[in-house]
Amino acid sequence: MTGNHKKTLAVCLSLILLLGIFGCSRRSNPVSPVAPEGRIWKTAITSQSLQGNLLGDPVIRWVFVYTPPRYSDPEEARTKYPVLFLLHGYGGDETTFRDIYNLKVLADDLINRGEIRPMIIAMPNASNKLGGSFYNNSIVLPASVAYAGYYKDYIVKDVMTFVDTSFRVIFNKKGKEILRDTTYKWNRAISGHSMGGYGALRIGLDADSLFSSVSAMSAPMTFGGNGSDFLGILEWVDGVFAENGITKGDSAGYRSMSPLAGPLSAKMFAMAGAFSPHTDRPPGTGSRDTTYRFLKELGGWGVDIPIDWNGEVVDWIWQRWLENDIQTRVLTFLDQGRTPFEDVELYFDCADHDGLLLQYHAQIFHQTLEGLGIGHTYRQYQGYNYYPAGHHNFIYDRLAEVLRFHSRHFPQPEEEE
Repeated sequence: MTGNHKKTLAVCLSLILLLGIFGCSRRSNPVSPVAPEGRIWKTAITSQSLQGNLLGDPVIRWVFVYTPPRYSDPEEARTKYPVLFLLHGYGGDETTFRDIYNLKVLADDLINRGEIRPMIIAMPNASNKLGGSFYNNSIVLPASVAYAGYYKDYIVKDVMTFVDTSFRVIFNKKGKEILRDTTYKWNRAISGHSMGGYGALRIGLDADSLFSSVSAMSAPMTFGGNGSDFLGILEWVDGVFAENGITKGDSAGYRSMSPLAGPLSAKMFAMAGAFSPHTDRPPGTGSRDTTYRFLKELGGWGVDIPIDWNGEVVDWIWQRWLENDIQTRVLTFLDQGRTPFEDVELYFDCADHDGLLLQYHAQIFHQTLEGLGIGHTYRQYQGYNYYPAGHHNFIYDRLAEVLRFHSRHFPQPEEEE
């Protein structure tokens, strides 16, 4: 190497060294912005509505409440939000949407992207010894005492009051007042999955003055189906007998049926706890009848099952179930001159391969509402090759659609006072 080349190389190395020392120390790499996060608060409340329930289930219940990003920022201290009450399904509790369906991540993402309005989301616990309350006021007749507990009242009175008084919820829209001075419907919504979807529809129908929008994912809606080629909940009967290892006509085996036999049996007994706690004297008979009584060790009463040992419907018990059926209640409202879901935006959906056959419930209910001219949005969704949409999968995706739906029907901020 010549002398000139050596000098050139030395200069280049020196420049590189200087750049490494001084240039790199001055350079600042771009930092990706961190998206703000919401928070889920865990709080115990004491429910007056569940006091004295004969199952002995606790009256102190956990409620999880999601608050949106920046809720706790000092500069947002005066900001108030709409609220969605989100009801879990059978076998779940207040943790279901947080732990299984990742609600916080989903809501944070949709809010930060500007796809939904910031909102509060309340997730109560409505489980019980039978696996689920179906959000119904469970009453022993004719004694008129609580069996599993007043779970509809628990949501409407206890949980809603707790959220109203503990979080910054918007109370006003157009000055339309309902029930009590601090409660207005326009910034409230209710939704749920499976049993929780039933609960949302039931509460939203019976208390439509409380909510501006109602939605349900994969919910039982038509207990009796269409009464001909699809029999609704009664389609489970063969499965219940199979789970219990008995055949139709086996009266001794029938007496041994248990909610522990399998998932269909568990749901059947839970619905009996919600809709038909045992009554000694069937309506109109005046005589005692314990033929269809089960679980008498629970609460001293037990429950009446609406099918006999031949798998046939027991009419007087089945009528109690139908009184709580969403489609039947809609038709009853109309017969009474009432408008179902009045001033309420309604949405429901279901997978096309729901293992509980709830897609047929949704189809029948959709057709009924269309025939009655009751406005609603209905979606039946599919999976993809080798991964069909069932009762539980794809709920994360459907939950995103539910949040968008309710966000669209909350009043815009400039409309609030």
